[in-house]
Parts: sequence; structure tokens; C-alpha cells
Amino acid sequence: RFEPAHFWDQRMYVILPPIAQGDVDVNADSDGDALLFVTNLFGEYPLYLDDTLDGEEAGTFTVESSAPYFLVAAPAYDTPDRIDVGSTQRLAPFDDPDDGRRVVSTATALTGAMDYPGDIDVFEIDLRGGQTVTLTMTSTLVDAYLRLDGTPLSGNVTARDDDSGGGPFGTDAVIVHTPRRDGTYLIIAEDSVGIDVGGYLLTIEREPDER
Repeated sequence: RFEPAHFWDQRMYVILPPIAQGDVDVNADSDGDALLFVTNLFGEYPLYLDDTLDGEEAGTFTVESSAPYFLVAAPAYDTPDRIDVGSTQRLAPFDDPDDGRRVVSTATALTGAMDYPGDIDVFEIDLRGGQTVTLTMTSTLVDAYLRLDGTPLSGNVTARDDDSGGGPFGTDAVIVHTPRRDGTYLIIAEDSVGIDVGGYLLTIEREPDER
């Protein structure tokens, strides 16, 4: 059972070997709108399910490679209290060490990684109203994409950026934002096309607080 903490939360399950070539059934049952997708190390998506609004999703994909496959469950429209995931193959949940990390007020940089295609890393940060913060995601391995969300239960994005940060390949992301009020925000880091994997650096610059 997966209990999403917020709209951007997702849980990845490694589909355990041995996986014989052929069909694998997967399903999800939730008290809200949920989605499921299957991906592999090559960034292929043999299955993507978001067909209903009642939280029940089911589908079949065909195993065509001996490379690992990953099953990912996530909220789709709202944030359900729980998502039950099943498969005809054994599943092992993966606890992403980057998800749920809190950015302390003195932090200026931290590292993370896109662990699998379609991975989303979410960090919590407390911001002061009127204090400008600059967030930069730098990587030579993934096409950096950043979002800042001040309403985590609904997924209404406050700010977003793809390639404004430049970088060696012109794919770094940067957000400059001045919140109107104090609050806890979510920093959402991902690969813009959901294919590549690898490490990144997230830097945080805050203007001096004059209060």
C-alpha cells in the first residue's frame, strides 16, 4: 500500500526477476484518481494507465528485454489517501532517498539523482514572504526541469522552468521567486522528458532577510 504525502508523491516498484518474456498484468486500486506506468532502463514506457477517475486502473504490458522493469504509481488528478498496487510478478518497493528531504534554512546546495526514467524528486523548503529565492538545477546527465509548488495537495504550480539556467548543454533550470507570504513549498526536480537518469546539483540562493 502506497500512501501519497502530496500531489507530487510517487512510488516505484522494481518488478523482480525472473521475468519471462511475455505478458505481465498490473493494477491499482485507490480512493481517488491514480495513475500507473511501466518503464525500463532504456527510457521506454510499454504501459501508461490513467483511464478512469474512480481510482481503478489495470493493464498488461509485454516483456521484451531482460533489463529491469519498473512499475510506478502516483496521484493523477487529486491526492488519494492510499493506492494499492498489484501485479502478476513480484514487486519490491523502492524508497527514494531524495524524496521528502527538507532543505534547512542554511543550505546552499544539495545533490540528488534521477534513479529511473520518470523519477520525480521532491524537497520541502520554508520560504519567507517577500524574500527572493533562486533555485538552480544543474546536470550534464538529465535535462533539468524544476517546479515550485506552494499548494502541494492540489498540484497548482507556483513557478516552473526548463532551460533558462544555461549550463554546458543549455539544459539547466532556474527559478527566481518571491513568495507573498511565509510558508512551506515543494521543490519538484525531474528530467524534462522523463527518459534520462543520473545525478544533479540543486543550489539555493536566498536574498538577505531584512525583517
